[in-house]
Amino acid sequence: VDADNYLGVSSRAADGFDGFKAAKPPVFGSDYVYLSFDHKNWGDKSGPYGVDVRSASPGAKSWEFTVQTTAKNSTAMITWPNIATVGRSVMLTLTDLATGEVRDMRSASSYTWATGTSSLTRSFRVDAVPATRNQLVISNVAARMQPGRSAGVAIAFSLSAPAEVQVRILNASGTAVRTLTTGTSRAAGVNEVVWDLKSEQGIALPAGVYTIEIRAQSVQGHQAARVVQPILVTR
Repeated sequence: VDADNYLGVSSRAADGFDGFKAAKPPVFGSDYVYLSFDHKNWGDKSGPYGVDVRSASPGAKSWEFTVQTTAKNSTAMITWPNIATVGRSVMLTLTDLATGEVRDMRSASSYTWATGTSSLTRSFRVDAVPATRNQLVISNVAARMQPGRSAGVAIAFSLSAPAEVQVRILNASGTAVRTLTTGTSRAAGVNEVVWDLKSEQGIALPAGVYTIEIRAQSVQGHQAARVVQPILVTR
């Protein structure tokens, strides 16, 4: 267990190195879990930190950190027990940078993952964003045919905020013929899914006009968005 890790903001702190940051002691022993905020551009102050308090200036804040563990084929967990001390005017999310999964830190108190057999370091990011800036919008939907052996359609879209996303393919009559993702957490920014031009049953679908339907729900469940875009499939 590595429990001595803190992030936050203070009106007296700076975003760079200052007295509100505390360096992390090195790892001891052969069995360990080690969380650290890694700062590599602080000159002679560069290194792992266990306390990272930033300035309380307006705007979004982000903290990236890593978790290292020697526990193979096990389950690792991050918890944040004192989230209630942060005002509701701030939206807090945890993003697993290995998978892109986003967790609303108010609706969940922990995040777990399988450590596997080889990669024993995991990278994460905590984002603190003013809640008033998080109107959920789906934009920049684009579909690109992929030729060759991996024939299919790459569907890209942008999210204005983290959300749980469902992407479906509808036929000309509006019936869903394939669900590409449902209830999957996606980070803000550009996302992409691929349709292999097959139905839910794995049958190749004929050429024609189809519709891409993208639905998103904010991680708090307070906002929803939907967009549709036609696509012409050729064979």
